[in-house]
Amino acid sequence: VVSVATTDHWHVFKTEIATGRVVWSFRWKKTSTLSTPVPCGKDDVVLADLHGKVSRIHGPTGTVLWQRRLPRVKINTSCYSRAKGCVLCDPVVCGDTLVVGGADGGLYSFDMESGERLWRLELGSPVNCTVAVGNDALYAATFDGTVHALIPKK
Repeated sequence: VVSVATTDHWHVFKTEIATGRVVWSFRWKKTSTLSTPVPCGKDDVVLADLHGKVSRIHGPTGTVLWQRRLPRVKINTSCYSRAKGCVLCDPVVCGDTLVVGGADGGLYSFDMESGERLWRLELGSPVNCTVAVGNDALYAATFDGTVHALIPKK
């Protein structure tokens, strides 16, 4: 059993839980806040940062498999006033897609394998909470206090 974690000094590392041995580590460049590592696939993880990088990391080696960038926007709220951010929440894996909310008011979906952007839905206000998945729907909360329930067409 292994764990992938981040630190407040922008390090990402994978350790063996039983022994504490570090399998790999690297320093994330030019960022401030990293999301919680989100498991995807067999061994990989997805990370997002406040500057808009969304990346899939190969679990066995720590290699970045793909990386995409969301549009940067100036956030004018007291808690984020110094940030020029893009991602204020953790990404979520939903089947073979990754969904992440943007500070630009967009909800984004990426193909987990290739990183190709599949769609973007305008929600009108920054997405400031991790998207929830349940009951065959996505739930996204935005800074204006709205909770959006997104139900796929069948």
